[in-house]
Amino acid sequence: MVEESGGPGESGCRHRVESIGALTVPAAFTGMIGRTVSVSALVLLAMLTPCSASFEEGVAAYSRGDYRSARSEFVADGSPESLFYLGRMAELGQGEAKDPLAARRYYEEATSGGFAKSRSSLGIRGRFYRAAAEKGDPYSQTKLATMYLSGDGAALDLKEGERWLLEAAGNGYAPAQYQLYQLYLARSGGGSDLEAGLKWLRQAASSGYVEALTALAERHYSGDAVSADKPEAARLYMEAVVLGSVAAAYNLGTMYFSGDGVPVDHCKALRLFDFGARRGDPEAQAMLGFFYDNGWCVSQSRHAAAAWYERAAKGGSVQGQYNLGVMLIRGEVGRTDRDAALALFEKAAAGGSAEAREAIRQLNQR
Repeated sequence: MVEESGGPGESGCRHRVESIGALTVPAAFTGMIGRTVSVSALVLLAMLTPCSASFEEGVAAYSRGDYRSARSEFVADGSPESLFYLGRMAELGQGEAKDPLAARRYYEEATSGGFAKSRSSLGIRGRFYRAAAEKGDPYSQTKLATMYLSGDGAALDLKEGERWLLEAAGNGYAPAQYQLYQLYLARSGGGSDLEAGLKWLRQAASSGYVEALTALAERHYSGDAVSADKPEAARLYMEAVVLGSVAAAYNLGTMYFSGDGVPVDHCKALRLFDFGARRGDPEAQAMLGFFYDNGWCVSQSRHAAAAWYERAAKGGSVQGQYNLGVMLIRGEVGRTDRDAALALFEKAAAGGSAEAREAIRQLNQR
């Protein structure tokens, strides 16, 4: 088993599948694939005094780095806006030790007090992030950049957004480096913007940023704007897997399954599919079912195969839908159920499965 490791959410391409016998499996790749005060009391104060002078005094103290005075003013004010500041201070450890639980409580109370919906909330967030960004906080620099780039909470300003991303990226903040890659890629026609984007992609990947590792692996796999190097793609995918990427685990599993750029190793592929399957990846669940169905590197078990196919099918996997339908037609799950199989084939056909369309045709002729 690959050791479990939590990780951020990621994006990643899926590789195509083709038919092998009655079941479908991935084909060889041919493309890219502190301290706190009573929060309830603060909410009561927020209802009575929505935004007092204490808040402005708190902001002024915060801006000059006097976090102790800022905290006192925000607590005295108790408005949703002040609660937001208190949450950020607890999250960042400004004035006291970091306290994620207190930060979460403050954020929740700020939201329930109307902060997210208030007209002033966007301006408050902008002021907060700008104050922290100007002090060199890369997280806040990235948040401020996102506001400018999306026009959410600030006037749409692509140049200003890019400027703040460059500040954060220059401070070594991998999420900003990856966002720069995406920004340059979106506007690139294949020239200097793409080269600049790839530079930031490589830096983010070298910092162990999962999305960057996966994106760079995909490029090395296909040779898209970088050298075609499948062993390097496999290495990058493995780094992402260690950090918890299920997309990387699936892609690397299919490489080992078919010997695409790496030696064929079905048992290693099994471990990678198991890693993704147990974390809710429908395509990995379908592949794990296939391994149990055929007894590859595990004891053959139709029951386990059907269970994994069913989970995959419910998650929208065309491969899982088709393979479970085959088992139902053959009576390999303790019964034969033509209607259930037909329903699964219809779902798989709607998802693009030619094998499912053929199965429907044959069933309708009986």
